[in-house]
Amino acid sequence: RQGVSIEETLGRVRDAMILARISGLDAADSVNALTAVMNGFTKAAHESNEIVNKMVAVDAAFAVSSADLAKALSRAGSVSQDAKVKFMATIASDLIT
Repeated sequence: RQGVSIEETLGRVRDAMILARISGLDAADSVNALTAVMNGFTKAAHESNEIVNKMVAVDAAFAVSSADLAKALSRAGSVSQDAKVKFMATIASDLIT
């Protein structure tokens, strides 16, 4: 339904399951959050594994959970894109040293 190859679909499913394991979200919520982030930041062209890696890095560096980040990014993605705020700035991963 997302118009991607089988290999890319399997990669996204793998990344969603990693997000579920790390964040405590259930599988459906992880898939929905990851899809919403990817759709919200379409111009950024980030891969699903990069998104998950950035969320985990921010989770480890700041007082925010991956689950909260996933939910927030799924809601803020399109607004951030409209405001010309890039994914890296929205997730604050550029603040991690």
